[in-house]
Amino acid sequence: HSTAAQPHSSNAAQRRPASFQIETMARLLVLLTAATRAAHALEYCSALNDGQCETLRAHDTGAPVFLDTGSLGGETTLDDLLDTGIKELKYMKAHTSPRKARGASMGAKFRNFRRETLDMRWDDGSKEGVYSGDLAGLGRTSTLSYDGHTFFFMLHGEEVARFRMNSDENVYIIEPLPDDHEVRNSDQYKAALEERTFMRDYAKRTGVPWLAFYPRPKPILNMWPAEFLGQTHVVASPHAYTHEEGIAEGDLALSLQVVSHAPQGPRVFLVREMLSQFECDHIIEMGTKVIRESMVGQGGGFKSKTRTSRNGWLRRSASPTLERIYKRFGDVLGIDHELLSSNRNAEELQVV
Repeated sequence: HSTAAQPHSSNAAQRRPASFQIETMARLLVLLTAATRAAHALEYCSALNDGQCETLRAHDTGAPVFLDTGSLGGETTLDDLLDTGIKELKYMKAHTSPRKARGASMGAKFRNFRRETLDMRWDDGSKEGVYSGDLAGLGRTSTLSYDGHTFFFMLHGEEVARFRMNSDENVYIIEPLPDDHEVRNSDQYKAALEERTFMRDYAKRTGVPWLAFYPRPKPILNMWPAEFLGQTHVVASPHAYTHEEGIAEGDLALSLQVVSHAPQGPRVFLVREMLSQFECDHIIEMGTKVIRESMVGQGGGFKSKTRTSRNGWLRRSASPTLERIYKRFGDVLGIDHELLSSNRNAEELQVV
């Protein structure tokens, strides 16, 4: 069945509807009426309910209105989605694969409980290895690696620790010296041991690694349901497109369509037309002003001869257009856009 979400506030401004259509999978047809030049509302119509329509509005506080199209029966396949002409899915696989594969990518956290700064090196088979940066005394760092790879740590030419990456284990502790009782009795060292124990137990119990912070507070962020391929959620955002001639009037309808879900794969949504052409050009134009050669490794990083790229970061406050885009991101994610900042829950916008 299908239901139309109600506005979060009863004092939404009245707007007249105009046409906008999105076709979903299987038995459900959703018609969305988007705004034209006048300040219009969105309209949701269900083919299963004699074509009856209900009005969607983004209320005056700027919060989005959500619409879940509900169950389509769970019979949609990836091939069905591809047959609709969704070219973005051409690289996705319809078959399942084991959760853990040999050489699987993984994240690794290193905790140094020695007081000295150590050289971090990746073992490429040579005696000296590949320099990967410095790890400060009593410091921490993290890196992306692969199951089976090895990192070792050096002090004055002597190896003090070596770890072979295991995708079931994400925390690697460089132990304090045996007579350093201050560090061994510190809250930081005890917390690291507790985190490692939790990570091991979680991987053993669930078969997958714990990827979040530990200890993690109770989740407060929205997570859209992904129960079957083709499931579609529709968001009405008051933050319409910016075009060369100015900001479009009215609300903007955006859809999130499930193209992957557990247990076959990660939760993935396809969001079409998230940005206008002008907004894309604006990001490119501003990105060319901040892009630099990328650094690799730890402790400030260094330039690599083999792993090269150029990237930069754009603050949401860099322009009114970027600020509007970030607010639209928040609507689509279903969270307060104020959380989308580098000192809260999101990085700045990366350009490469």
